[in-house]
Amino acid sequence: MKRKAPQKKCPSCNGTCHARSSSCSCGHIFYRKQLSVITDWNSLDRGDKIKSVKGHGSFWINPETKEKTYMGVYGKLIVRKVVHNGVIASKIERGVKSGLTEFVYMGSPHRSDLMDNYHIRPHKLVWDKKVKLR
Repeated sequence: MKRKAPQKKCPSCNGTCHARSSSCSCGHIFYRKQLSVITDWNSLDRGDKIKSVKGHGSFWINPETKEKTYMGVYGKLIVRKVVHNGVIASKIERGVKSGLTEFVYMGSPHRSDLMDNYHIRPHKLVWDKKVKLR
């Protein structure tokens, strides 16, 4: 006898859905996936596992096409030290801590004096999903 996939019952339409589905075809939402955004980056401690979200942080605008090129640090990181305008962290690649030390800017947004069309912006940080919500 072949085993069936795990299912759950929808309270709205009494239909069945896969046990891991977040919503039913009728539109009922069982749960929402939420990123736990880090609002106070100064409270980070050495060893905290975080992620830097792509599409945030410093960027350069191409003067001809007006396209943004993001130039920040993205991916999984382990906090090494918190400084006055950012976080110094080690990059995690393929689950292993690499030797790269990165600076993640978290200060106030401004335009660069050294480079044309370069905008310095804070990164968006979220807790690594394996870390319990604080």
